Amino acid sequence: MATTTTDWVYFSEGGKHAIFTHRDHALRVEKGPLVRAARAALDQPSSTRSNLHLLEDIDESSSSARFRELIIKPNLGDCYIDAPREVFLPPSFCSKLYVDALSSGNIPPSRLTSWQGKENINSDDIIQSGVNATLLRNYTRLKCQSSKCTNKSPNPVVVSVEIKPKAGYLTNSPLVLSEHRCKYYRSRYDLQQELMDKNLVKKGWYQSKGTEENRHNFRRSNYSPLDLFSGDFTKLKASVKELSRNMQNNFRVWCNGKILRENDIPSMIYNDILNNLLCGMQQYNPSKSDARSNILDMVVCVVTNVLHREKLLERLLSLQSLDVIDGDGAILVYKRLVDLFGGSQSEAEAALKKIFIPSGDEALSRCSLNKSCQDKILSTSPYPMPHCPHLHELLNEIESFQSYLDRQRQSGFPVDSSIENKCHLLCNNHVTQLSKESCIFLLSNWLLSLTMCDVSFFVTFTLLYVADIDKIEETVLDDDGRGVFICNWDNALNLPKSVVQYEVNAIDYDPKPVEKLRNRNDVEKLFQYCDCVQ
Repeated sequence: MATTTTDWVYFSEGGKHAIFTHRDHALRVEKGPLVRAARAALDQPSSTRSNLHLLEDIDESSSSARFRELIIKPNLGDCYIDAPREVFLPPSFCSKLYVDALSSGNIPPSRLTSWQGKENINSDDIIQSGVNATLLRNYTRLKCQSSKCTNKSPNPVVVSVEIKPKAGYLTNSPLVLSEHRCKYYRSRYDLQQELMDKNLVKKGWYQSKGTEENRHNFRRSNYSPLDLFSGDFTKLKASVKELSRNMQNNFRVWCNGKILRENDIPSMIYNDILNNLLCGMQQYNPSKSDARSNILDMVVCVVTNVLHREKLLERLLSLQSLDVIDGDGAILVYKRLVDLFGGSQSEAEAALKKIFIPSGDEALSRCSLNKSCQDKILSTSPYPMPHCPHLHELLNEIESFQSYLDRQRQSGFPVDSSIENKCHLLCNNHVTQLSKESCIFLLSNWLLSLTMCDVSFFVTFTLLYVADIDKIEETVLDDDGRGVFICNWDNALNLPKSVVQYEVNAIDYDPKPVEKLRNRNDVEKLFQYCDCVQ
């Protein structure tokens, strides 16, 4: 693909990656290598820096590609997953992206520190190697328009919503430490909100310098991932509504590729967007004078209907629920695995990575796995369960404790601490006797769950005009990544029913580095400062 850096503009970023867009494509680059390569290239003579570069395809058998094809696609569904191209960026290409991004003024102030790079750069190594990146489709655009309808507006509006739903389950593991048992009663997202409010956790998207004034500027979200994943339409809608009210880093809205931020877009622009969005309707009388509020209300209505129709949340939760040991248990199981490898973390992690990110041959052997032989709580695992008596006894104890917790939660009765302590001690004893294969099996499922808890997805849609709306055939997402439905708007919106064409695309499903297990205690120990009751 021949292109110049002037074709690409800074779009957005997360903690690790930056996104640049170019018409129908998006370029996802890891910020650390990008910044290092850019700063090194900037030190080279100007003659080595040219605007025109060739993005060359690299090996599609990379670990991320294998993980996507063998683990993610079969379990989330092909219709939600695109096949991105792995590309190579020469250092001079990186330097121009870097300079243009910094000069664009689009990088949020809280993210600027991640663009500063580090000193002592080995320029020669970076100049020779360049940076690998991922070429994706630009999900703020629709793939194609439905042939059954037309868009009557002269300036059609495509709305795209990015949602990072986070963990949609409560932990049920008896391996949770006694000082962390707030996890039994509150979602991990809610606990993180409390830690951020107490200034014990800092996120890149929220600038905090540790002062009392900054701490009180943080507005806690009431969003509930448990409601989003509940399958209940009313709870689902309430959770999406809360996301739209307090977006933080979990909800972003674009109209025709332009992000809707509250303070940097004139009201006139919102009025134009709303008028174009509703063009073709016989009559409409928006309930609010604020065009941005009307747009967000429409977004909430469409997104709720789409997510309730599709299987993505159900499948995502199924994979998230493979975490049966919790982070506290993962720490214990990882320690056991390292001990079994004679104290070598690198050897233990290499063995774990081989199973967590399988080769084609290993995946083929799993296809013949008899799921009925697996324990109920891990029946959806894509990994083969080894034969180990202590593993099966551990899983039986975990399942029994899960049932007890569910009964207590439903009845509103407190959990008996003596039962918690007894189960914890018993399960901890089973962990100390697990085999290598059993440790790897549990940790692979935990890492997969951790990956799924950081997945984001785009819901992209437009409103279409049709002469006879009652003759429209509704469809859910098909192999072409397209769905159509008739949207009956909320009464408060005062809008006639409309035809909605939409797509849903999942992103950010790269496998979590197994090395994350080394310092996991630094993450989990913070929960000792959280309350059991919100």
